[in-house]
Amino acid sequence: MFCNQNYKFGVIPKKDGYLIRLSLKPGYITSEQLEAISYVAKNFGDGKVHITRRQGIELKIRFEHLEEAERIAKEEFGKKKILVTSGIGVREYYRKLGYERVGAYMGKVIEGE
Repeated sequence: MFCNQNYKFGVIPKKDGYLIRLSLKPGYITSEQLEAISYVAKNFGDGKVHITRRQGIELKIRFEHLEEAERIAKEEFGKKKILVTSGIGVREYYRKLGYERVGAYMGKVIEGE
C-alpha cells in the first residue's frame, strides 16, 4: 500500500479484477478527488464506489485495464516503475505480463517502453 500524509493507496488482485483501496484523510475529500474516483469507476470498473465503515473507498477494475494503468503511471505521473500487491496465486499471471518479484510485490520497469 502506498502511503502519503493525506491518503493511502493499494491495489489488490481478485478473481474478477483488481480492488483499488483508498484511505483518505478522515472526514475530508476534495471535489477533484471525487471527480478522479468517479472517472476511474466509470471508465475502468463497474461504475460503483464502495464506502467502507472506516471511511475507506474501494473500486473494482477489470484485469484488462492493467496496461492503461501502466501508461497513466508513466505518462501522467512520470513514474518509472509500477508495483502491485500479489499473493502467491496471482504471481504467475504477472510474470506473463513482464513483472518480476520485488520483495512482497511484483514489479515492472515502465520507463523505457
